[in-house]
Amino acid sequence: MALTSNRSKVSGSLPSGYFLQVGYAKIINDPANNWNPWAPGGVQTGALAEKLKAAQYTGKTIDRWSDSDLIDSKITGDLFKLDGRAVQYAAGAQARHESYKISPSAAILSGDVGGAGGALAAVDRSRTIRSVFGELNAPLPSSVEANLALRNDHYNDVGSSTNYKASLRWQPVRSLLLRGSLGSGFRAPTLSDLWTPQVLGTTVAFSDPKTGQSSLQVNGLTGCNSQLRPEESRQASVGVVWSPASWLNAGVDWFRIKVSDILATPSAQEVVSRYRAGDPAYANLVVLNGNDIDLVKTVLANTGNATVQGADVFITSRQAFGPGKLDVALNGTYMDKFDQTSPGGVLSHKVGTLVDSKGTPVIGADAGGVVLRWKHTLNATWTQGALATTLIQNYRARYEAAHDLLGQRVFMGAMATYDANIAWRGLKNTTLTLGVRNLFDRQPQTFVPVAAQFQYGYDVSTYDPRGRFVYVNASYAFR
Repeated sequence: MALTSNRSKVSGSLPSGYFLQVGYAKIINDPANNWNPWAPGGVQTGALAEKLKAAQYTGKTIDRWSDSDLIDSKITGDLFKLDGRAVQYAAGAQARHESYKISPSAAILSGDVGGAGGALAAVDRSRTIRSVFGELNAPLPSSVEANLALRNDHYNDVGSSTNYKASLRWQPVRSLLLRGSLGSGFRAPTLSDLWTPQVLGTTVAFSDPKTGQSSLQVNGLTGCNSQLRPEESRQASVGVVWSPASWLNAGVDWFRIKVSDILATPSAQEVVSRYRAGDPAYANLVVLNGNDIDLVKTVLANTGNATVQGADVFITSRQAFGPGKLDVALNGTYMDKFDQTSPGGVLSHKVGTLVDSKGTPVIGADAGGVVLRWKHTLNATWTQGALATTLIQNYRARYEAAHDLLGQRVFMGAMATYDANIAWRGLKNTTLTLGVRNLFDRQPQTFVPVAAQFQYGYDVSTYDPRGRFVYVNASYAFR
């Protein structure tokens, strides 16, 4: 049995650069103060500058904290023996109490601080979660091993869910292993997801495909959503591991995951693009002024369903090489499908592209980057005594990034970067490493995003802007 208690607290303040809007407006609208909007840089001088200091705001913004208290109990043991091997079990229960509070300052509560994101209300919410779980691990005849796990979670605010995992492992001969699993998942919205207040502010920059306007920023409603439903999933996997020789292992694991009621915050670009495309799920998220966009709502929501399918591949090898040994490993992922459906039923095929056939950004295009068709790391390490030298290839496949002004498809080509390092383990429990990332200083292809990014010229989801850099590292293992 265990008892744990955690608290996370954040306190915010503004040291300079902000002002109280009401006080500022009173000062500049007083004819006696001779406010000059045409002053160089807008900077006022003399007596007016001194008066404007009274409208400055410095001080507290918010205190925000979350608490979690957990009591956890578990028992394990052997139930009985089957063909001389033990059938093992585990069972347990948990009870957890969570709380979430926001305490804004009076100025933030009123929304009077210019540039601070609008009025923010106080929050004081809590909930209780009770869980029970059990697991069985059973060795079966013919070198088969089975595992079954079951768990029930009850939230007093978003309901209950029972989930399972069942797996089989079969090794008919020493060199071959077959495995498979089925399971379900459940992710409840957090208290922060449910109760962080919605705030009226300004959107990030976006483009309007209807009017052709770009770099637009308009009124934006952001925040969370007390009507959220839990995210649920079903998954399955089948794999094989083959060891044809003592120095070689290879394997592939196929997986398929179906997720419903995905919890995500759509970007301003996604909302506008889907609204202009006629997706009914986004019909109430945009307010127009004539044909121009006046307000965009980007609040946390259940944003539809997704089917993800692909395979993880690995190959490892270890052989003597000269006076030392050479280890080579390939780890890659092939994505066959990542199809996401909006709440309105519009389907986005996301593998290998940021846009659909019409050039409209796919769902979530700027909330995690492109879903690559293929990516891998290939590394080779030569070890002699306490010294190990490693060379690593990081590879990604090409993908479609946008349509140009003529409607032609624009692709980012396949790309590989290389890392290298030398590690020395000549002292007990100590590792000293000298390494370099992006060894050949490979530069990215020019990239113009179809969705909002603060960095332009390269894709922030696939390239490290530091380029080539050298690092040193020292680590010690306490044993």
